[in-house]
Amino acid sequence: MKSIRWMLAWSCAVLSLAAGCGKPETATVIRVAVSPASPPMLFDEGGRLKGADLEIFEGFCAARGYTYKITPYDWQGMLGAVASKQ
Repeated sequence: MKSIRWMLAWSCAVLSLAAGCGKPETATVIRVAVSPASPPMLFDEGGRLKGADLEIFEGFCAARGYTYKITPYDWQGMLGAVASKQ
């Protein structure tokens, strides 16, 4: 009985490790609509977007191998773009 439990536990451990060794995800492009009007979280400075939200998003994408495309809008334009799946 003890050896059966040991073999079951060992099998579960091996299967868990094997499940984590799957094929890595391919690069994915994430399209982002932003309203850069809320400093210090996100703002436009000299034609470049800056802010804490952008740094967090860049870190998220870098950690997962994603790329992103940011399109700035005013608030109403951003809502319309998201609603129309742009």
